[in-house]
Amino acid sequence: MSDSQARKPLRKLFSWLFLAFIIIAFSQFLVNVLLVKFCDKALVGRFALANAITIPIFAFTSLDLDTLQITDAKNQYEFEDYFNLRLVTSGFALFLSIIIPIFVGYSWDILVVVSLLALLRTLEAISATLYGLIQKREEMKTLAFLGIAKSVISISLLGIILYLTGNLVLGLICLILFRIIYLFFYESSSSLATVNSYNSLVSNGLSPQSTQIDLSKLFDKKWYSQKLFTLTKLALPMGIVTLLVSFNANVPRYLIEKYIGEASLGVFASIASLMMIGDTVLNPLGASTIPRMSRYYAEGNFKTFWQILSKLIAIAIIMGVIIMTTCWLFGQPILETLYRKEYGQYTQLLTVLMLAGSIEDISSFIGQSITATRNFQIKMVVSATVVTISALLALWLIPSQGLNGAAIAVLIGSAIDLGLNGIAILYIAKKHHKNKLRST
Repeated sequence: MSDSQARKPLRKLFSWLFLAFIIIAFSQFLVNVLLVKFCDKALVGRFALANAITIPIFAFTSLDLDTLQITDAKNQYEFEDYFNLRLVTSGFALFLSIIIPIFVGYSWDILVVVSLLALLRTLEAISATLYGLIQKREEMKTLAFLGIAKSVISISLLGIILYLTGNLVLGLICLILFRIIYLFFYESSSSLATVNSYNSLVSNGLSPQSTQIDLSKLFDKKWYSQKLFTLTKLALPMGIVTLLVSFNANVPRYLIEKYIGEASLGVFASIASLMMIGDTVLNPLGASTIPRMSRYYAEGNFKTFWQILSKLIAIAIIMGVIIMTTCWLFGQPILETLYRKEYGQYTQLLTVLMLAGSIEDISSFIGQSITATRNFQIKMVVSATVVTISALLALWLIPSQGLNGAAIAVLIGSAIDLGLNGIAILYIAKKHHKNKLRST
């Protein structure tokens, strides 16, 4: 059987990821709802600040290895290379997350929350490498079940603790203990089972790509090996891109905390979390198509590559129209129902942020297509330009216009990101066409 025959339909891949992303995103959104319901605004703001500190650090040190792993259509590197490098970078991220707040001079309360979140993100980083292995094999059913089970148990555990005690620190400690057990006793075994199943298909001629996992190479102390060095060099531009994207999302939060305070940051972070609605529907599409798009590009099948991207953009536009219509008609009751009565006054903030999110969803699909082509340097230039402009806008608008100024800065930054990503993918397409003409 040919490889094309063995490949699962994209619709089936999407359906499993769509189910998982809905539940995972809803669970992540519930974290903000639970904090608002059972904690004061200052604690919500403290949690948002801790996220704003740890997310960029882990974004950079991750080097976006899971995406690199998924798009490695030619299997230039083994799973053990990605896993061992992720162990090193995650440990470094944990160290930075604890040291930086100490030197900045944050209070003990913030330092404790930051440290616990950093440990939680370290476990997530290790899981991401295992998930990347499963996603590359297009075993989306396994991937979905792993993500759903972890999210449901995590949010249930956190919800019970916050309801009974209102103690965020205790809730984070319990989450860490659960994630350790889940990682070592469920995620790792499921990943190995997926590889064994995949390799049995290879032995029957169903796929050309086989990867045996050598357990003796895991936790290998030879971090200095040439292969890990070259992988780091390849991944560094993507690490910078991920850092810039994360930093771009968190700059408004830093400035809100500085100029307006933790309580206002809590309001902004809670409302901004609704931007995940579009991501919940659209991210499964990107996740299910990027391995396929990377193979099409590697095979020189740019026509099919472009057809998939066009469909993704059309879906994102339709989704954006639906979201914006809902915000204009029902923004106030949505905020009052999800959070508290006083949140109803922030309908303008909600509308601007959701418009920014809708634009960013379109840009995200184009950005994923650039990643599938492995033109990482172009993405780095685009991200650096966007974060610089967005930071300057936020620095100008937030002190004078408060939360609405932050939302406007996010909106303009999203529009610029869309424009630059569009130019970048057109440049790549033109370059690909020229190379094809030369080869013929």
